[in-house]
Amino acid sequence: KAVMEQEALDPKGFIRIIMQPDAPVLGIIMPEICKNYKHLRIDHIICLDHPPGGGYQKDELYNIKMLKFLIPVIIFSNNENYRIYHYYDQVASHFSSASLLPCMVLTNHYVINMNASMNKGVIIKDKEIIEFYDKLFRELKQGCRILLKWIEDKENFCGFFDFKNKTENVMYTVSQQPYVGELKMEKPTKIISYCTKKGLRIFAEKEIKEKKQENDSGSVKGNSRLLLLRKLLDALKHEKYELYFMKENRIDFPKELHIYSYGLTDTVFMYVSEKENIKFILNEKSFTKILHEFFRDFMKTPQVSSLEESIRYMELLIDELS
Repeated sequence: KAVMEQEALDPKGFIRIIMQPDAPVLGIIMPEICKNYKHLRIDHIICLDHPPGGGYQKDELYNIKMLKFLIPVIIFSNNENYRIYHYYDQVASHFSSASLLPCMVLTNHYVINMNASMNKGVIIKDKEIIEFYDKLFRELKQGCRILLKWIEDKENFCGFFDFKNKTENVMYTVSQQPYVGELKMEKPTKIISYCTKKGLRIFAEKEIKEKKQENDSGSVKGNSRLLLLRKLLDALKHEKYELYFMKENRIDFPKELHIYSYGLTDTVFMYVSEKENIKFILNEKSFTKILHEFFRDFMKTPQVSSLEESIRYMELLIDELS
């Protein structure tokens, strides 16, 4: 941390990292470094597991576990200068306990080499050795692909999908509240939205509460949220939209997180809080394919309620608000 912070004081500073996402130091140090030093360019190389014999196995969980560790770091760092590069190999051959010092942090002034457990290491400040390690890092990076693409605040994620070839006609969304961005009956894309009953009620009642706060009499004239719910119910009945409730006693889904999956190649993550609006798209098909297949089959699991239950609850909620 001290080496990184020293490098961050240099306006032209950089940090180069070779380290797996499950290293505890990443979750502790990286978000703070990225947030406090936005100018600092950080290149991070990780290895994703490629099973022997080639191809991807559906039950291969290692890569998804690595994504699980990375997502919080990406969200809370919120810095496009933090760039993650990946390559495929047998992870155990590089980062097993028998491997000698496979982890590295490189700056203009130091090289730190550490073992896989990150409890032993050496620090070097010889300029020629730093240049040698820098050359090795660049060569490895040339064989890597970048893991994600940041989406600017002004760019709507639907705009990203608009210029894609419409090879898929279904978009999956997962969030506490239902997705209501596109409910046009004439659009060919079907929306399948996973949300919670609590999230739907919060969405439906928000405008009522705001108007009652503005109006001391407590009366509410007009309710655009109610109109949206009716439009949503109409789309449900015309099979242009599907809504499934995640069972809140089984799934604790963060209210700030939104996930959108369009086809096998595009998955967008959004983290929307009172202070931040963070959007990025996964750029790695092995991840997006697994996520897309999961969302496609999620409706068949006991973790969500049926489509019929969603329609009944929506009708009751509309009657109540009316």
